[in-house]
Amino acid sequence: MKSRLVITIVILVGLLTSSLSAVEWTGKKGIGVRGPVFIPLFKGDKFSTDNQPYMMGWDFAADLKYGISKNIALNLTVGRTTTYDDTTATDNQALTLANSDNAYSKLSGTLIGLTGNYYFRTDHELQPYVLAGVGVDMWKLEQQNGDKSYNETLLNAKLGLGANWWLTEHLALDVQGKLSFGEGTIDSENPQEFYSSDDWNNWDSRPFTGYFEPSIGLSYYFGGGPDADKDGVTDNKDRCPGTPFGAVVDKQGCPLDSDNDGVYDGLDLCPNTPEKAEVNADGCPIDSDGDGIYNGIDLCPDTPTGVEIDEYGCAIDTDGDGVPDYRDKELNTPKGAHVDADGVGIDSDGDGVYDGIDKCPNTMAGFAVDSLGCPYDADYDGVVDSLDNCLGTPLNVKVDEFGCPVAKRLTQKITLHINYASGSFDLDDISKIVVDSLAETLRAYPDTKININGFTDSQGSRDFNKDLSLKRAEAVRQYLIESGIDGERMTAQGFGEAPEYFIATNDTPDGRWQNRRVEIESANEEEN
Repeated sequence: MKSRLVITIVILVGLLTSSLSAVEWTGKKGIGVRGPVFIPLFKGDKFSTDNQPYMMGWDFAADLKYGISKNIALNLTVGRTTTYDDTTATDNQALTLANSDNAYSKLSGTLIGLTGNYYFRTDHELQPYVLAGVGVDMWKLEQQNGDKSYNETLLNAKLGLGANWWLTEHLALDVQGKLSFGEGTIDSENPQEFYSSDDWNNWDSRPFTGYFEPSIGLSYYFGGGPDADKDGVTDNKDRCPGTPFGAVVDKQGCPLDSDNDGVYDGLDLCPNTPEKAEVNADGCPIDSDGDGIYNGIDLCPDTPTGVEIDEYGCAIDTDGDGVPDYRDKELNTPKGAHVDADGVGIDSDGDGVYDGIDKCPNTMAGFAVDSLGCPYDADYDGVVDSLDNCLGTPLNVKVDEFGCPVAKRLTQKITLHINYASGSFDLDDISKIVVDSLAETLRAYPDTKININGFTDSQGSRDFNKDLSLKRAEAVRQYLIESGIDGERMTAQGFGEAPEYFIATNDTPDGRWQNRRVEIESANEEEN
């Protein structure tokens, strides 16, 4: 339970503190502890029992590591393990946790291994690896209820896989699975037969000829390789290997420039230079014209000495005409006016309104102008007052070159013979042209009022015709209203087939066509 808690804490610490991008092995020296599990394997063919009697045992080991290249490190491991056999077992006990309840003997050993570890992905925090090497095991068998003992020193080969996880630059978690096999005898002492005729000197008579050790370890590392530019970051981690001596660097070995002036911290004699200011080789800002505004920020770097300046290093220009006050002979030039080299406003047409403000820069001499320099046009008809013979023309009325309406007053009756469909009162296209012209006249002479009278032929009933003639008169009135004419200026009446209004016979088609009409006339007595 305690070991699980320790492992959990180590993993959490790693997740919270890990911020590495690459750790190489050259020059690394490390020490560590490891907690393996001992699992015996590969029972000899002539071993007297049918099953593997030795159980899984706990192990404890210490590691020494040394990095000999970017990817390769040597690892020396010294461990101690203990397990027991089970005399009552009827099957293999290799995966059973060791206990001495049914033990005939106790097996303990000092396990020494030297391996070479090859690490992949040295530019990552998590580095898988493979290992291979040799080991020496010093075993001791002890009889539980007697005084027999047996010592043997064996040689083996080792292969394995693992993953190294860098928690910090110096601390790493190591998960490993290692197989030791092919144990050859180096030395035997006081051989005893623990299982009938079994002898560990005989390969085929051993209770196991190899074992597997899954483990987890924690190591601390020193050093890490050369530092050519002496910036405190080893070459294998330095992303900026040519940093000038004395420059302050970040953890990747790249120089810092806090004020972004191009001179590194540690070498910068003026470390708080304003942004965009030009600096000399020592990182100090330059002020060529001595006005207190640094080059790079100064928009006017050649300002004469003693001239009053603004925040951008430019001479004050009160009226904003582009000529600084110290050269401006007209300090209150209106905004937007064109000026000469002395800051004096230019008035090309002599109308009193400066160019740049003058919207009519070519006004003829003697014309009265407004504040924009344009001749007055009181009725906005496009003819200036000085030339307008009809001042007061309504808006949107077409005028001639003298400012008078093109349309003439209504002095004669307008008769519309509209080609109505049977029972219809809508205007045809030809009639609309006439009525559009009438609308132009009414706009030009807003005091003119009109009467619109509708008439029919004698076909149909008297009541129907009277109603139809009114609708046709109203249709003309409505069309004029939609053209922008005030309806109060127009009256519409229908006279139907009243005989006194016939202007032709109803006995012929042509006569009836003449009787079907709409008449428009001025309602102003002076226009009749």
